[in-house]
Amino acid sequence: VRGAVVLAALQPAHEVPAGQGSGRFHTAGMPAASGPMSRSYTGWSGNGDLICPARKQQEGARVLCVDVYGSSDGNGTTTITADICNVGTATETVSYATARELDVAVRQGNREVWRWSTGRRFGATPHEASVPIGECLTWTTSWSQVDVHGVPVAKGTYDVTADFDAEQLPAPDRHSSYSMTLY
Repeated sequence: VRGAVVLAALQPAHEVPAGQGSGRFHTAGMPAASGPMSRSYTGWSGNGDLICPARKQQEGARVLCVDVYGSSDGNGTTTITADICNVGTATETVSYATARELDVAVRQGNREVWRWSTGRRFGATPHEASVPIGECLTWTTSWSQVDVHGVPVAKGTYDVTADFDAEQLPAPDRHSSYSMTLY
């Protein structure tokens, strides 16, 4: 595992001042509900969608598999991790139209509880990242288990969704979900 770094491309162009932004959720004085997003390289462990490599080869598609998962520390913080893994036989390159490489949302039923990108803006900086054979691009952030208004969420089952922005991923692979229970 190589060390995690917070890349400039993943940093928002600037934080949106309280009370500005989309107007959908951002409120004045809202506390931060998440940390920065860091990206690192990790080795593919074979966890997650175990059928993905075989399905990709059968389809004749690029062999990039995606996954998302969360783990709670029991003290009100959940670490959310998302991966794009190369299970093929050649290095793959993924491209992005902006500084944002992915977004993460937490839902309970049909209700969106939290979204990582809320209150952030991203520069129009196209860029690429290589995914070596047997490696994953791994993004990690923390969620403070509060909703978009800063109110702690109730115990229960939540769906974490990673929306990957890589242009090389086919539409069905751009959204990976994971169900977790907060106790």
